[in-house]
Amino acid sequence: MHLRRILAAMQALFEPEWKDDAYYKEQWRQFYVDRSNALKKLSIGILPFLLLIGIGAIMPSNWLQNRFIAYAFIIIGLAAWLFYAFRLFTSGVAVQGFTCPRCGESFFVGGVWRNSFTRRCLHCGLRRMKRREV
Repeated sequence: MHLRRILAAMQALFEPEWKDDAYYKEQWRQFYVDRSNALKKLSIGILPFLLLIGIGAIMPSNWLQNRFIAYAFIIIGLAAWLFYAFRLFTSGVAVQGFTCPRCGESFFVGGVWRNSFTRRCLHCGLRRMKRREV
């Protein structure tokens, strides 16, 4: 009898905990919040480009004849590009790093495959809830 209790307690340790619909809905709600935050970061990251284009559009053309101003534009454009590339990379990592609520593995990365548009986990097949279902 004592051994059965010990085995039952040990079995409870190794069985995955039961997760209800509310748990999954909360996980997907957090995923959609993180994804929208990543998109906001990308929209903020494009602002230096738009500012540079706007300044270049209103700047008199004879100012670009000056080498200092032309080089300054190139350096500022390169810095804006690096800033946006960094934002694009961090946003992609944030979205692709989402772990599956059921199996705990990366939802969008399975072995050598990456699929950011998948509707099912690449490990256990859990269906991704749509935003309106959350």
